[in-house]
Order: sequence, then structure tokens, then C-alpha cells
Amino acid sequence: MNGVTSEQRKRAIFAFLYRDPGGLLHRYRLADHLSDDAIRDEVNLLVEDINQLIPNETTDADLRLLFPKVNAAIRRRHGAQGWPPAKVFIAATEDAVEAAAKTKTASQPARAAGLDPFEITAAIMHAKEPVGETYLWGRQAVEMIVRGLVDQATMESYRLGAFMARKEHYGQDEAIRWEDEAKAQHLAAKEAYRQRKDDGRPIEPETLCRMQADLDAVARAMDRRSYAMRRSA
Repeated sequence: MNGVTSEQRKRAIFAFLYRDPGGLLHRYRLADHLSDDAIRDEVNLLVEDINQLIPNETTDADLRLLFPKVNAAIRRRHGAQGWPPAKVFIAATEDAVEAAAKTKTASQPARAAGLDPFEITAAIMHAKEPVGETYLWGRQAVEMIVRGLVDQATMESYRLGAFMARKEHYGQDEAIRWEDEAKAQHLAAKEAYRQRKDDGRPIEPETLCRMQADLDAVARAMDRRSYAMRRSA
């Protein structure tokens, strides 16, 4: 079954967030200072953020299963009555996408168990096809890097593409803000990997080298890009 288009996903996400009645955001208290235009802009930005995290091959049936997982993840992460911030939606969507992928893999026939989503994604990236942003920053990106599935040039090319797309759609300041948050999320994921001691063994030197090389490359690229963008402002 083919996945829905990006525009179809966006319409479904908007309905999930803001349909009347029943949209998730209607359960939360709206900030008094937001005008109607500001509300519309914020909802549209949330739709874009969530859409970027959902794999392209996601079907309509997948979405119907995914949205309750996003809802549950937001409830776990957000304890206030006001609108959840964008970072809560992003983290909750990542949680839900990861959980959905595990559920889908577990339900597939045993012969498909050998299919590795990270190896598949690496092959897609080497073919220069689009992938979700979860494979560029954060936990899944760290997994790709430490396993040596994607080289630095390929990863940086995709990250730059994501940055430029943000700049084109939302402007320079928003693109820089998003990239700064993505870098912080990535650093946190790296630290979590370092601290993971599932098997009681230290992380291999080669893996640490890959992680450090990625960190250095991210820092250099972001410094150059942010400086150039601000200089041209």
C-alpha cells in the first residue's frame, strides 16, 4: 500500500490538532496574547514540524494508529494546562513514530525480521532520496552514525538541505532557531548513548571516534552557516 502524500499528511495532522470539535489543541488553554493570525501561524508551524517527522511511506491507516500514540506521548511529557510548546510536540511525535515502527516490525512475518530500518535508510540516503528528519538529528541519527552507516559528507548534505528548506519557508531567524534546537537535541542523544551500559561493556574506541567526528562536523558547519546567514542579514 502506498503512503499518503505530504499534503494529505498535513491535512490529517491539522485535523488531529485543531478540528472542531475534538482537536487535541482544544483541550488546552490558549495564551491570551495570541491573535487569530498568530494562532493560525502557530498551528501551521506545528503541522510542518510533525509532518517532517513522519516517514514518507506512512499510509492513511498508519496515521490513524499513529495519532493516538502522539496524543499519549504529549500527555506523558506535558503536565500543564496551556498549549504544549513545539518541542513537546516534536519529542512526542518522535516517540510515537519510533513506537509505531517497532509495532509494525513485530507484526510482520518472521522472514522480514532481518530488515534493518537503519540500513534501509542509509541506502536511501546514499541514493539521495528524501528521509525523515529523525534520521538527521537525535537518537536515530546517532544510531546511524555510530554504526558507520552514513558518512559525514552525506549526513551534512541532508542537514544543510533541511536547514535551507526551513529558511525558504519560514525565514532565516526561524531556520537558525530550529537548527540550534536540533543541535541541542543531537548532543543530548549522543550523551544518552555514551551513558548507556546495557551490556556492561565500554563503548568501542572506533564508535567514540565516529561520534566525536560527527560532533566536530556539526559544530563547524553550524558555525559557518550561522555566521554567513547573520552576516548577510
